[in-house]
Amino acid sequence: MDKNLLEHICESYKNGMSWEKIYKTYGGVSIYIPKVSPNAKEHIVQEFNGYNAAFLAHKYNLSENTIREIIREARKREGKSMEE
Repeated sequence: MDKNLLEHICESYKNGMSWEKIYKTYGGVSIYIPKVSPNAKEHIVQEFNGYNAAFLAHKYNLSENTIREIIREARKREGKSMEE
């Protein structure tokens, strides 16, 4: 889904569009809302020390696998391996 469309739906609601009209206008459109915000991912990467995946998983209400995937993605962007 285009981010602008999601913003448009939110604006429509804030401007008084009824839920019924929103359903009729946008019904069937899939909306994905990620559980982990980019801001949380940044904090996770900063806080990760190589040994605290379980702690971060509990802190951010995520699985250890999700924490490790966030770290893997960040290190891939930086050109580093998980061992570094």
